[in-house]
Amino acid sequence: MSLRRAPLLVLLGAAAFSAAMPASALRCGSRVVDRGALDVQVLSRCGDPYWRAPRGEFLIRGEGGLIEQRVERRIEDWYYNFGPSRLTVRLRFVDGVLEAEETLGYGQPGVGGRCTATALQRGLSEGELVLRCGAPLRRRTTYADQILRDGFGQARVQPRPREEWWFRRDDSRFLARVMLSDGRVESVESVRP
Repeated sequence: MSLRRAPLLVLLGAAAFSAAMPASALRCGSRVVDRGALDVQVLSRCGDPYWRAPRGEFLIRGEGGLIEQRVERRIEDWYYNFGPSRLTVRLRFVDGVLEAEETLGYGQPGVGGRCTATALQRGLSEGELVLRCGAPLRRRTTYADQILRDGFGQARVQPRPREEWWFRRDDSRFLARVMLSDGRVESVESVRP
């Protein structure tokens, strides 16, 4: 092979590799993670996430028929912070298998930066909240079930968590009482300690 053709072959090989990799694949260093990967594979490729948000839901098969079967599905969201030059990523696992990937805002140099009034915004996911303010001082959770039916004898019972998180604000003497619904910030209230 001539030396003139070698760069062309390297370029073609790189193009073929990038075309074979899905556009939504997450890169952890030189390793790729995509839908269908097991949680243990993601751990070995990307390391521990800075925050995990586990929950469950129950599937009811054959609802209203002679035999109903209630099966639990475990859902877990993992949050990764890759620093200020990359986007934060939320990975959703269902029964230990990667089902979805979502990119959030830009990361930070570390977890738990400055927990100020501007950091506490409605609509933030719980992982983004932890990235900005760190782990909560106190956390309390209550549940209410939501039943979703599909009309074919299938139903889903989803425990809907409503959480109350407390943080010490960096920009005042007040504490922040943050209410989350379905893993998102619903309201923020300042409370005198």
